[in-house]
Amino acid sequence: MKKQNKIKDKENKQYDKIFKENIEPVFLALCENYLQIEIEKTEEIKDKLQTTLEREPDFLKIIHSKRREKFILHIEFQSKDESDMIYRMQEYYAILRKKYQMPIEQIVVYLDKNPS
Repeated sequence: MKKQNKIKDKENKQYDKIFKENIEPVFLALCENYLQIEIEKTEEIKDKLQTTLEREPDFLKIIHSKRREKFILHIEFQSKDESDMIYRMQEYYAILRKKYQMPIEQIVVYLDKNPS
């Protein structure tokens, strides 16, 4: 079974490579014609997007409700306003959504007396 998975992974990577090599002209035309994006130039981003990320939420519960489907309630408590908080919340959201595959409600509670 593992050998079959490795063969399939190799085939998938080959198809992925072929697709990536041939899609750019078509994709750029679609962007211009259907999405109305006037492209002046493009820049290649060569990145594998590999990361090791560990997050520990302040409050995380699965909520069962009579009026709606179950969902994850995620609350973060902050002592001050941080400019990157929105990105941290997006990281939490992506990790939770992928792992649990259910709706997520997020709240940030700022504990600072002084509004920013």
